[in-house]
Amino acid sequence: MDEKEQKQSRIIEIFLIILGLGVLFLGFARLNNTIRRPINRLPSDNLSQAPTEDKADVEKILELKKKDTDHDGLSDYDELNVYHTSIYIADSDSDGYSDKQEVDAGEDPNCPRGKDCSLPEVSKQKSEENKTQKYNKIDKSLNNFNDLNSNLNNNNTNEAEHQEINRIMSGGATLDEVKQLLLKAGMQESDLAKISDEDIMGMYQDMVKKTK
Repeated sequence: MDEKEQKQSRIIEIFLIILGLGVLFLGFARLNNTIRRPINRLPSDNLSQAPTEDKADVEKILELKKKDTDHDGLSDYDELNVYHTSIYIADSDSDGYSDKQEVDAGEDPNCPRGKDCSLPEVSKQKSEENKTQKYNKIDKSLNNFNDLNSNLNNNNTNEAEHQEINRIMSGGATLDEVKQLLLKAGMQESDLAKISDEDIMGMYQDMVKKTK
């Protein structure tokens, strides 16, 4: 191979090396853009939404910690998340002692005094879940009950109907009337059947106190 051919061959080799480096660099650049693109394409709403949602959650928690709906001395936050008691019933286990009194005494506010409520761990956990679900349904129906009362008062009702509403909202309703009102407010009959008459009337009387 003469000097001219060697020179041309050398130029081709250098060209191929440069071309290969260029392709390699371009590949890395495209890979980098592919990785970064999903982040860059996130809507600005999504970028700011998370902090806003976190702030709303914090505010809700702080509000629950300040609130004591049933006036038993325990915050709504502790009742919902720590002790799993009702935020509407001051004495969740209906044993004559408030939830706060039992907590301060180191007792279970969900277990009546003098009763052995110890269960195997799995059964105990299921019992706690069932109790929480039961009180959630009671609390939801109670809210619907209050809404129902507001709607009745806002509608065009005659004097007799107003007197009937006032009687019920002042604590004069019978057990059967309270059950009918809870069913009308959206509570399922099967769920209502699982709640003792004492709990139903206790919930009703607590609701009456809060509406006065």
